[in-house]
Order: sequence, then C-alpha cells, then structure tokens
Amino acid sequence: MKKFLFVPILTRALLLTLLLALLPALFPALPPALSNGAWAAEKTFTKEMRRIIGENQSRDGARAAAFAEAKRLALEEAGAFLLSLTVVKNYQIASDEIIALTSGVTRTRLVREKAFVENDAFGILVVVVVVVNTGTLEASIKKLLADREHLARYQAAEKRNRELLAQLKALQARMAQLKAQGNAKSPALRTQFRKNAAQLTAMDWIDKGLALYDGHSFAPAIAAISVFGKAIQTDPANSLAYAMRARARNSRYRESKDKADLSLALKDAETAIRLDPKQSMGYFARGYIHSKMRQYELSLKNYSRSIEIDPYFPVAYNNRGNVYQRFKQYKKAIADFNRALDLNPDYATSYSNRGLVYGDLKQYQRALQDYDRAIKLNSNFSDAHFGRGAVYQEMKQFRRAIEDYTRSIEIDPGKASAYNNRGIVYKVLKRYERAIEDYDRAIELDPKDAAAYNNRGVVYKILEQYKRAIKDYDRAIELDSNYAFAYQNRGRAYDDLKKYQLAIRDFSRAIELDPKYVNAYLNIGVTFYKLKQYEQAITNWDRTIELRPNNTNALKNRRSVFRWNIPGGEIGYYNRLIVREPKNAMAYYHRGTAYRKLKKYDNAVENFNAAIQLRPDHALAYFYRGYSYARSDKRQQAIEDYDRAIGIDPDNATFYNSKAWLMATCPEESCRDGQQAVKMAEKAVKLRDSASYRDTLAAAYAEAGRFEDAVREQNKALSMLRTGNYSTKNQFTWHLMSYQQGKPWRAP
Repeated sequence: MKKFLFVPILTRALLLTLLLALLPALFPALPPALSNGAWAAEKTFTKEMRRIIGENQSRDGARAAAFAEAKRLALEEAGAFLLSLTVVKNYQIASDEIIALTSGVTRTRLVREKAFVENDAFGILVVVVVVVNTGTLEASIKKLLADREHLARYQAAEKRNRELLAQLKALQARMAQLKAQGNAKSPALRTQFRKNAAQLTAMDWIDKGLALYDGHSFAPAIAAISVFGKAIQTDPANSLAYAMRARARNSRYRESKDKADLSLALKDAETAIRLDPKQSMGYFARGYIHSKMRQYELSLKNYSRSIEIDPYFPVAYNNRGNVYQRFKQYKKAIADFNRALDLNPDYATSYSNRGLVYGDLKQYQRALQDYDRAIKLNSNFSDAHFGRGAVYQEMKQFRRAIEDYTRSIEIDPGKASAYNNRGIVYKVLKRYERAIEDYDRAIELDPKDAAAYNNRGVVYKILEQYKRAIKDYDRAIELDSNYAFAYQNRGRAYDDLKKYQLAIRDFSRAIELDPKYVNAYLNIGVTFYKLKQYEQAITNWDRTIELRPNNTNALKNRRSVFRWNIPGGEIGYYNRLIVREPKNAMAYYHRGTAYRKLKKYDNAVENFNAAIQLRPDHALAYFYRGYSYARSDKRQQAIEDYDRAIGIDPDNATFYNSKAWLMATCPEESCRDGQQAVKMAEKAVKLRDSASYRDTLAAAYAEAGRFEDAVREQNKALSMLRTGNYSTKNQFTWHLMSYQQGKPWRAP
C-alpha cells in the first residue's frame, strides 16, 4: 500500500505562503517579458493554465509547460480575432500563417503566477495575456507581410512550438499511464520532461528575440544576438536558435562590415545545420553568408537546399534569384522571383530584384513596371527608387533619374551608391560641380568605393585637372588592382599629357584584365598612331572592329591611316601581314572586307573561306561571306551562311535583319519566304529597334500579305529617321507607296 504524508491544514497554508514568497528564486528559468513601451489602444486575450507538478516533473518544468500552453491558447484566440478583421481578410492570409502572424504583431505578458496545493499535490498556476495594439495593428500587419523573411522566422518558431507542445502532451499522457499502473516515478520520463521544459523555455527566448529583431536594423540585431544566446544557453541543441542568431549576426555585419561578425554567423549557421540537417533557416543563413564572401556557388547550393527543405519559403527563392542574376542566368533568376511572388504577391523586394534583371536585359518597360509595383507596395523602399533611377538613366530620362536617386538618398542618407549614380547623371548633363559634390559624399560614406574615385577622376579629367584625376585613378586602382576601367581612364589622362608610354602601359593592363574591352583597344590604337606606329595602331583598331563591327571611330581611323600612312593601302597591308602570319584568321577576314567594299565579291569570298577554315566559329566571316554571296546572286548560299552566323551568335540583330530582308525582297521566288522573313525581322527589332530594322519588318509583312502591318511599320521607320537623312527617307517613302498599293517590295 502506498504511504501518504498527511500534513495539517495550517501547515499546508504556511508551506503555500513560503512557496509563493520563494517563487522568483525557485523558478528562474522562464524568460522575463521584454517591454516595448505602453500601447495606446489595446485588446487583451487572457488564458489561465493550472499544472500539477507530477512525480517526474520539476517545478521549473511544470511552470514552463503551463506558460507555453497558456500562451498558445491565448495566441489562438488572438489569431481568431485577427482573422475577423477586414485588414487581415484583405491580405488573404493562409490558416497556417495566422499564429505566426499573430506572434509577430502582438506582445505576450505573464501577468500572474502562483503555487497551489490540490489533493496533497503541489501545482503551479500561470495567467498569460496576449496584447493586440489595435491602433497600430494594420501598419504592423503590412510591415510583417512586406518582410516575408521575418514572417518566415516566426513561422519556423511556431512550427517548433507546435512540435514541443505535442511532445509535452505525449509525455503527460505517458505520466498518467504510469500513475494508473502504480509506477509513477520514471527516471527516463523525468529526463524527457526536463528536456521538454528547457526546449519550451528556449523557444520563448526565441520569440522574445524575434520581437526585438526585424531582420534589418543594427541596434535591435545586437540585442537579439544576446537573447538568442540565452535560448542557446537554455537548450544547447536548439538548431533554430543558432540559425536565428546567425541571421542577427548577418544584420550586424551589414552595418559593421566587420568580418568577425560574418565568421561568427557562419559558425552559428553550421552549428544549426549540424544539429538539424533539415534546418531550412540554417542553410538560408549560410547561403547569405557565402554570398557576402563572394562564394556564389556555395551560396547557390545553400539557398537551393533551403528551398528543397521548405519549398514555400519566398525569401529563399528571392535570394537565390539574386545569385542567378550575378551569374547572368537571367531566366533562372526571373523564374525564382516569379515563384517568390507566387508565394507572396505583395513581396516588394522580389519586384525590385526582378526589375533589376529586366534592366540588365534592357527590357526597360518591364523593369519600370516592377519598380513601380515595388514602390507602390513600399513608398520608402530606397533600393527600388535607386533601381528605377538606374533604368531612367539608361533610357536617358535624366530628370527622372535624378528624382529617383534623390528620393533614394532621402530615405537612406547613407546610400553611397545613390550619390555615385546621381553624380554620373550630373556628369552627363555637364553639371560638373554637382557631380563632384556627389562623388565627394559617396567617398565620404564609403572610402573604399573604387568606382567613386574613378568617376570623380573622369570629371577632373574633363575639367583638365589632370593631377587630381590621376590621383583619383591611382586610388581606385589601389583599392581594386583589377579595375580595368580605371587603368583605361588613367591611360587617357596620360595620353592627354603626352606621356604616351605610361598611357600604353595602362591601356595594355586594361586589355590584360578585360580582353574584350573595346575602348581600351581603340585608345591604345590612337596612342600608337600618335607615336607613328601605324601597324600597331591598325592591329588594335582591327581588334576593336572585331569586337564591335560598327565602331565608327575605329573604322574612320583605319580608313585614314590606310589612305595616308600605309603603302599599298588596306589590301597591301593585309597582303604583307598574311605573308608574315599565314595562319592569322583576322588578316584574311579584314582583307575579305576590303575586297567586299571594293565590290570584288569573289575575292572577298575567297578570303572569308580562309578565315573560316582557320576559325570555324567566326560569325562575322560567315555573315560577310553570305553578304558577298547575296551580291553575287548566290542567294541560297547567302541564306545558309546567315543561318550559320546566327547559330554562332544568336543575339546579333544584324544577322536576323539581313536574312529577313533577303527572304522578303529577293527577286527569285525560290528564296522568298514571307513567314520566315517576319519571324527573323521581328527578332531583329526585339534585339535592337531601329529605323532600318523597322523598314525590313515592313517588307517582311508585305511579302507575307499583311499590308496593313507593313504600312504601319513603314510609317514607324520613317518617323524614326533623323532629320536631314533625305536619301534614306526617299527610299523608305518608295517602299511605303508600294505597300499602300498592296505590292511587296522587290530588291533590284
């Protein structure tokens, strides 16, 4: 028979009084409430929970369990209240998000706790209040829903709380079962209760940390690091606590730029993953850290793993999209931003980031639409104003660009890049003093920004303040020894000062760093020309033209040198070069273009054949051989060569345009194909809109029998012509008259 200890009623009362007096010392494990100040308009939800301290529970454990259960019930009631509000209904919040959202926009208070005795057993009673600030509720909900990364943290915490409460329920059921069997004490069960209590307490610390930390601000991040640390002290195996502390350390790094913060964050993220290989937040945090370390492959791998574990995590898709954008894998980037927006249609950051990709693709209208949407969702979104300003800058809408850069600075006065970009616009507008002021401020905010020094140097060079310009270029190169643009600009300054050898040294270094740097080849060619080293000048201008076939400066310079400075002219020069270098594909190519300009098409084809044999991937050699075939009435061979050129370089608008013109206007019916011509011409216009390409598109529509479309496009082509271009205007007008009469155009 079990023996019971009978205590007189008076003694029980004395014990209860003593227990209440010692309560703070006996139960130190529960985190204190963190105050956020008084709220103006409050609605409260109060829940009471009584828990008997079982044979296998400690006092701390029973108290932690009672608090967690009462808090959960209060949050559920508060969540039901939120769901009834219009502001919440308008956001169509999923049911599995409501508790997480409620945690993010409410505050939990422990308002009462006391010990009690019931049927000769001690217990603990706690009263928890969840407070809703109805005065700021709508703003709080909007802020949290706009910051899905922070909401995702609450969701992760809510998921873990659910798991722990389920464990607690199972433990309580097991304890009742053992008691019914007359075997109340169980060391193993006691250990499990102790562990569960520590985990619940740690989760409350995590909730407190999330209430402090918004995922962005510096000061709250520091406080949150300490609070998440308390969660780790309470439950050293809590992977979520490590992941959250890693994210808070990342925020501190954004402000401090101290690599020690990043190193500590990486250690926390890796600990989170080691403790729980399925901790999505841990992989997400590590993905961010690797991106800051410029280890983008590792960053991509971690974001992908985070998404694999949690495919409904919009911020992970957004951040992976940013990495794809860095790799110029634009289709994948857009797909990730689209997925993030599917999961959260009000995710302003993803609209802004997708706008950046569309800007890179020069799809400016799409970019503007995305930036407009981001700004509509968050009018104080500095990065979106900055991005839209950059698009306006590319579109040469400089007034609007300045307005957006200025607004970006107003929102974030520490945004050095906005000052730098606004300075570039002021430079284009020849407002040089304003440009220098902006560059000065950018450098003051970020003394290690090589681009700001380089850009200020450009303005000083324009003002012929060469000493200052070279000093700025020196500093830019000191900060970034691989900064090809700064070497090229310093080379130009030395060229102006007639320090030609120094100029050649800098241009050569720029080319070494960037073998496709068109302006560096062009400018070193000019310097060699000034030194009367004409063949070296031609070699570099040839390379300029190879990289950019329509570079008018290089073409003009070559013509002048061949006419006045090279014996035998262009063909004579390449004849001698081929004798010296019989396997120089570019020498054959340029001799072929020389024959083409002289309309000696058979000679041109012979040279292009040699160039292609030496370099089978030479798209321009195929293209100009096709052009020569077309002029020699070998039009089918021309089409085949245009196709080969397109296959090598599918983004060259000229290749599509030439094939479209031939297939639309060919005098031989066998080589005409209106539908294919339309397809080619539309592709050319999409790649590069111009009057001549619109003229080709009109001819293609006419050949396909779409004369209304042809007339429309021909009128567009005419409207795009520059004033004074009378010859082309007359030609375009003849084309228009033909289409108005329902006749396709035929080339002579």
